[in-house]
Amino acid sequence: MTDTAPAAPADTDLPRHRNPLGNLLRGALIGVVETVPGVSGGTVALVTGIYDELIEVGHRITAAARRLVTGPERLAGAREQLRGVNWPLVLPLLVGMAAAVLTIAGPIAGLVEDHPETMRALFLGLVAGSVLVPVRLSGGAWRGAELGLFALGAVGGRC
Repeated sequence: MTDTAPAAPADTDLPRHRNPLGNLLRGALIGVVETVPGVSGGTVALVTGIYDELIEVGHRITAAARRLVTGPERLAGAREQLRGVNWPLVLPLLVGMAAAVLTIAGPIAGLVEDHPETMRALFLGLVAGSVLVPVRLSGGAWRGAELGLFALGAVGGRC
């Protein structure tokens, strides 16, 4: 079995976030949000503009693993895929995420135990606010049909 997918061109149309401090802060935001029940770090990635790049990174890393296991010239194929990973984005992002999770998880747990109503309200607000991001990114004005489908999806998700 060979990897028949062509390698992505070296210069993609994606923006390349190379500022390590900015990526460290993005990672910290994602890490903080990951400690909040019901809120996704993927939403923060979307809001901060790195979601598409992270999808590309994930593709490259899984393609490297696949090439390492199944491809011809396994090591060379894996290296080729890993060279396309945006490491100036990934490494600071992982450090920021780990630091935030390790420092924030304890205080968040304490707040949830000591102030459950306030924290539920905060979490609900974060979840409700995170819905606005994909709505805005969908483009165009929402008419009755779109609003009806959204409401149907919300009710269906609640059941």
